[in-house]
Parts: sequence; structure tokens; C-alpha cells
Amino acid sequence: EDKAEFLFPFNWNRKVAHEADFTVEADRRAVSEMSRKALLGKLMSRAAGAQLAQYRYFAACQEGFTGQPPARRSVQEFLSFFRFPSLKDAIAPAGYTGLACATLSGDLPMMRHLIRAKA
Repeated sequence: EDKAEFLFPFNWNRKVAHEADFTVEADRRAVSEMSRKALLGKLMSRAAGAQLAQYRYFAACQEGFTGQPPARRSVQEFLSFFRFPSLKDAIAPAGYTGLACATLSGDLPMMRHLIRAKA
């Protein structure tokens, strides 16, 4: 018996492809790759301007959404990846902070670094 399940648009980030039940294992890989490409497109479309907070959210969650282990980045790589001009900007008390990005991305060493920097 063929069966398909569909998600409401607001459920996609809670029901990720790499954790889904697939009858054919190759489908998991195909859907995971499609999801990864869609997420990259979303990141690129939000990378500049007024959508920077959305970019940071999706960038922080991308490993979890795609089944990858949490990334470990140097401070400079972290600042660049999350589009913070400086460490001072990443520890600023307002907006989508560096600590939020490190927490959502599961980067414990960066969380410690930012806390020591008074984030």
C-alpha cells in the first residue's frame, strides 16, 4: 500500500527528513539532500539587510535540520558565518545575539567563549 504524509508549513523544522520513516532508504537521502538545498536557498535569500535575524536563526539550526553534527567554528569563523561585524556586536544585549546563535547551533565551546566575553 502506498502512503504519503504531508506537513503543514510550520511543522517542517520539527519533523526533519533524516529522522522520518521511509520505506525506501534511498528516499531519505534524496529528501534530505532536497531539504539541505532548500535551506541553503532560504539562507541566501535572508543573508542581507532586514532579514538578518532570520538568516541567523536558519543558519544556527541548519545542522539540526539536516542531520549534521554541530559545527565547531573559531571565533572569526563564527562571526563571519553569522554575519557579526565584530565580537562586540555578537555580545550586544539586543537583537539576535551571538549567544543565541551558538546555543541554537549546539556550539558549546562558542557558548562558553561568549559567556566569558560577557554575552
